[in-house]
Amino acid sequence: MKIQQQRCLLTGATGGIGKAIASQLSQAGYSLILQGRNREKLQELLDKLVGEHEIIVADLIGSQSMENLCAQLSKRIDIDLLINNAGTSSFGLFAQQTPAEISELMMVNLTRPMQLTQHLLPQIKGNKGMVINVGSVFGSIGFPCFTNYCASKFGLKGFSEALARELKGEGVTIGYFSPRSTATAINSDSVNEMNRALGNAVDHPSDVAKQLLTFIKQKQRRKVVGWPEKIFARLNGLFPELVDRALENKVNIIKSYLPPKNGNSDDKQPKLVNLNRQEQ
Repeated sequence: MKIQQQRCLLTGATGGIGKAIASQLSQAGYSLILQGRNREKLQELLDKLVGEHEIIVADLIGSQSMENLCAQLSKRIDIDLLINNAGTSSFGLFAQQTPAEISELMMVNLTRPMQLTQHLLPQIKGNKGMVINVGSVFGSIGFPCFTNYCASKFGLKGFSEALARELKGEGVTIGYFSPRSTATAINSDSVNEMNRALGNAVDHPSDVAKQLLTFIKQKQRRKVVGWPEKIFARLNGLFPELVDRALENKVNIIKSYLPPKNGNSDDKQPKLVNLNRQEQ
């Protein structure tokens, strides 16, 4: 059964998960507004989708770009679904992250989703619609060397949960969707190597998108994708000291995959953060 005449704003549409979500929603009958930073990539995606859709070029980092995006969206009254999917990641020692890196990641992963939600909430409420914040299993489990990323996703989870409770009974659904590691460009080569060394499962974006479509249809509030990640997320909430111990033996392995200074594998200097400015 197809969903008819639904309008969705999808941020980070040209990333790996974003493209897969766009494909699933277009096949389900949604009309999409696709946001991204690169017009060529957006047009390429648009040409592959079923149905009539639009693109909006905007970089969520810049304040002027964000203002322009909100100004365009203010002219609309037809958005039923907001999917805050745009995201960036960092892999490195927290002590070596710069203030600019911390600020940029928090802006994309937390501040902008909150602002877009606030801006579009009146019309989404009026349409009895849904806001989905795409988080991460790292929004439930603090993982070494992803400190900044975890902080942003923990914040996004808390925002989603608090807002859902605040708006209970007002006809709008606020959902928090948490993928585990997914095979997209948001993961650097170092992160991919680390996942293989640790035996971490990595999902295909299309599988994640299919689960997100089910999440939408069922109007769920929260979902963690994958096993054993789902049980670890719950365990971390109930008995975090058990997860502390489980990760203790992995910290040295994780740190061994940190990118070396200046990208030189023979450099013995302290290793630096790898900020991967990609759309998830």
